[in-house]
Amino acid sequence: MKVDTISNDIAEFRTMIEPIKALLGGTSAMRNSREFYLPKFKAETADDYNRHLSVATLTSYFEDTVKSMGGRVFYKALVVDDLNEKVSAYKEDFNGSNKSMNGVFESIFFEALAYARSYIVIDSSVEQVQSLQEEKESGARP
Repeated sequence: MKVDTISNDIAEFRTMIEPIKALLGGTSAMRNSREFYLPKFKAETADDYNRHLSVATLTSYFEDTVKSMGGRVFYKALVVDDLNEKVSAYKEDFNGSNKSMNGVFESIFFEALAYARSYIVIDSSVEQVQSLQEEKESGARP
């Protein structure tokens, strides 16, 4: 299977999470989905439906709840006493974009709570090196 090929499981998962994405997207996502989430009544004209759509709101209770649950878990920063020294070096810039380890795991936790699963891909920027010393000198990191 090629890297850019979507498996059947992921294709099914994408379909399954559409309502969740709409809930997390709030009012604008619901309005953009138009009749999928806000059906048009038989007696409604197009103008009536557009007015109805323009005042319909979706309160973000779901998103607020998921954020609140994650916030409780990550209220205090992660404390890992026996963290490998190689990993510890990246604790404050865990993803290479200045997001701390705590912030990355909080994002993963949010996604797992909202979508019932979460994935993380760890890649390394190692070029062709012959030794650990060359790897360190190249500035490679996961």
